[in-house]
Amino acid sequence: MISSILEHNVSESTIADAKREILDLSHRTANCLYTVLPTVLINECLWLSNTIGILVAGLWPAAHPVLVAAQVLARSEFALLRPEFDRDLNKGIRMLLRGMVHHTAATQ
Repeated sequence: MISSILEHNVSESTIADAKREILDLSHRTANCLYTVLPTVLINECLWLSNTIGILVAGLWPAAHPVLVAAQVLARSEFALLRPEFDRDLNKGIRMLLRGMVHHTAATQ
């Protein structure tokens, strides 16, 4: 979602700079994950970091829709389409971490 909005009408250089910042953050986050999940390979921690970023990028706008969309989503028939950012992000991260730990244990 971020790229679909922020990467319009900017230079290739600007996008490359932003991607470098994201990559740096992903590597730092992966190193933190590796510290607490030493059985998980660093490349898998990097995948986790990137995937969590993608989850945030998609979940934030879905949990904070524009006014007209929020009015539609307020209808009971659309209750399943109303994410709660904190709850759903925490649950998503927990599920990713558990899945990665399980996957690592199963492949060793």
